[in-house]
Amino acid sequence: MFRGGKPITNGAFDPALKAALATAYDGMMPAQYYLVVICLLHTNSDDSPDIAAELGYFENNPGEIHLWDTLGTELCCFDRAPAERDRLVKTLDQWLGDPLIWRVATLRQWLETSQLPFGPQPDLPCVFYVHCSGGCDRTGELIGAYRLRYMGASWLDMWSEQPCRRPMGCSNYRALQWYAFWLNETFGLAISGIGEDGGCFDGNVVDRPCSPILRPFAHG
Repeated sequence: MFRGGKPITNGAFDPALKAALATAYDGMMPAQYYLVVICLLHTNSDDSPDIAAELGYFENNPGEIHLWDTLGTELCCFDRAPAERDRLVKTLDQWLGDPLIWRVATLRQWLETSQLPFGPQPDLPCVFYVHCSGGCDRTGELIGAYRLRYMGASWLDMWSEQPCRRPMGCSNYRALQWYAFWLNETFGLAISGIGEDGGCFDGNVVDRPCSPILRPFAHG
C-alpha cells in the first residue's frame, strides 16, 4: 500500500505513477499487478476533472478506483465535557461524516484477502494507492488511522510522519483524534498523547486549535 498526491498530469492519468511505485518498492514491484486506487478527492468540486480522468483511465486499463471523499471534522474532542466526549466517541460511526471506521476495516480486509467488490477477483497481485491532492491531509487521515489500528503506531509516531514536511490539515487531524479515542474505547488500546504534539496545519500556518493542553475539559 502506497500514499501520495493525485496521479494526474496535464489532465490525464500520470503514466509515471507506476515508475514511482516501482522505485518506492525498491525494485521489488511485480512486473504485472492489479492497481487499486483509493481516491479521497472531493466530488462536485474543483477536483471533478481529475476524478473524471482517473475514472477514464480505469475504463481501459486493469484495476479499479474507489471514491472516498474525505472532509474531516470541525468538532474538537477537547472542547467537550468528559461525559459528552465519551458519548461522541462511542457513537463515532453515527456522526462523523467520513466513515473512517468502515474505511479502515475495509482497507484491511482488501489488503489481507484481495477480495475486491468490482467484477471478478484479479489473478494478479494487488497494489493499493491512496491519494488526495498532495498526499498530506486527507491521505494523512486515512493512513494515520490505519497505522494506529493495524500497525501499532503510537500517536506521536503517526503524527511525525509528514511527507509534506508539515503537519496534516486541522479538520483531518481532528477526525483522527476522535478515531484514536474510539480505538481506545472499543479495543482497549492505550494510545496516549493524543493532541500532545506540534499541532496541525490551518490557513498556511501551523496551529494548535485542538489540543488537551489548551482546553478546559481536556483532563476532566
